[in-house]
Amino acid sequence: MRSFFQGKVGKERGSCFHVSNLSVMKVEGKGKGQWEIGRVIFSRSAFVSGSAIAVGVMTGGDRCLTMGFCWQEGAVERDVVEMVVEKVRVGIEGLAREMES
Repeated sequence: MRSFFQGKVGKERGSCFHVSNLSVMKVEGKGKGQWEIGRVIFSRSAFVSGSAIAVGVMTGGDRCLTMGFCWQEGAVERDVVEMVVEKVRVGIEGLAREMES
């Protein structure tokens, strides 16, 4: 395994993006003494044989969408990731505004 992963370092990736979506996190049967779920964040670490940028998407009990971005240092420049995050933020905010009107 070690040689397999070391052989991937510095090589081209098979894909650019990977999005994992766990949907909406809910707890049934709310009541006194029951657990409640608020804000939820889903993320994972980058790995050398994976996509250049990965995104974990989750909506918690508070109905807020969170997105956790990860990438492997050296595979993608930080300014590229920051640009991607900003474009995604602007796109989602635009969709939310359209849905409100």
